[in-house]
Amino acid sequence: MNESGNELMKHLESNEKMWSSWMANGINPETEFSVGFNFYASSESARKALCAELKDAEILYTEKHIRTLLIFKGWQVTASIAQKWSLVTLQGKTGYMYVLSKQTDTLYEGVVYGNI
Repeated sequence: MNESGNELMKHLESNEKMWSSWMANGINPETEFSVGFNFYASSESARKALCAELKDAEILYTEKHIRTLLIFKGWQVTASIAQKWSLVTLQGKTGYMYVLSKQTDTLYEGVVYGNI
């Protein structure tokens, strides 16, 4: 398996653990809640491309400049989707977000939260 395949597999395995935790805390496929998918863009063109794709897909997102001291570092973009989730749905959306990151030259950092 190539590096991209290994990276995606790590995200999917992390999702399985997170889903188990959510289920233990009362989340089930009938619970509507918001899941955030985190990206990092190191250039403005990558940020704009990602945000345009998210907007076209009607996915809400937030953007935040990331800085270390006074040095500009990039942007954190978090896409947020509120719906009923299952592990299968979460894995499918993760695959979509991962591919989107490759197409827009951004880094997919994974699922960052789930809020009811």
